[in-house]
Amino acid sequence: ALGALLLSISRSANEQRRFRIAVGAVLVAAAYLASLAWAGHAAAGQASGRYVQLVSDVVHLLAAGGWLGALPGLVFLLGGAQPLEATAQTVRRFSTLGAVSVGALVLSGLGNSWYLVGSVPALVGTDYGHLLLVKLALFAAMVALAAVNRLSLTARLTVQDPSHPAALRSLRRNAILEIAAGIIVVAIVGVLGIKVPAAHQSSVWPFDYTLSWQAAQQSFGAGAAVVLAGIGACVAVGVAVSGVLRNRRRLGLAGLGAIMASAATCTWLLAVLAYPTTYAEAPIRYTTDSIVRGASLYTQSCSVCHGLHGRGDGPAALSLSTVPTDLAAHASGHRVGELFWWIAHGIS
Repeated sequence: ALGALLLSISRSANEQRRFRIAVGAVLVAAAYLASLAWAGHAAAGQASGRYVQLVSDVVHLLAAGGWLGALPGLVFLLGGAQPLEATAQTVRRFSTLGAVSVGALVLSGLGNSWYLVGSVPALVGTDYGHLLLVKLALFAAMVALAAVNRLSLTARLTVQDPSHPAALRSLRRNAILEIAAGIIVVAIVGVLGIKVPAAHQSSVWPFDYTLSWQAAQQSFGAGAAVVLAGIGACVAVGVAVSGVLRNRRRLGLAGLGAIMASAATCTWLLAVLAYPTTYAEAPIRYTTDSIVRGASLYTQSCSVCHGLHGRGDGPAALSLSTVPTDLAAHASGHRVGELFWWIAHGIS
């Protein structure tokens, strides 16, 4: 149907009829592109959020198609011999389309990530998350190129500006680079579509430290410092925004520096040791059978030192140089992955 409509556009001599056929072609293309949402992860989502995921996927697909799909036409236009004013008008229209598309991609992408990724550990600790990070990096590069086009090069497309031929060449080059990055993004999306989402995998934490409120909760001084750093960050955001709005570069840079200092302070205060299994999830469900089996294993292997109820008062506790810890007090204060790592590898 889409092919027939495109053929009709090329053969129609009446401008109004061409426009009506073009609108029909856009609707058919949009329906065809949106239908991909029913062949992806969204269609297999939980009943409670399935329709939200489908809508988010549809918006994501249409925004990506509108932006990336229009780029080849823009490259063709910039390489032609059209009047400069017509070219500038088309570039401004495309820039508006790109801004709307980027906004829709960001919002719908956040919605998709909420269901398919779920957390930062899943983003940095799974194969799905690693591919998504590469996709996000390419997307950021495309947005940066689009920002240069919109804020700098488009403004130079006037007869009065003698540098407009160079601006046209730069616009065309940037658009080609956006197409290349977009093709790689589409390929990555194809791979993501057949991989298990990060939210359904057990994460492997790649860093030696992670951020936790545990340190702030255990120390009043650390907690107060985190609160003060957070207040300082809020003030710094206001200073940075004020500097940008007033076109005062030094004030904006000072605000940005204060934001980074506050973030570094919070990171230092909240950093705790982490392990590869810190954010891993137990493969065994918390059921009656698993509790009974765990109790039997505990009685056989652990109770002689830690005691029948995990209080550290087992028969062999007095003969140890280090008194066994109170497991009942610690079990609820640590992640399952941390407990597993300590049992498997010990604590230095």
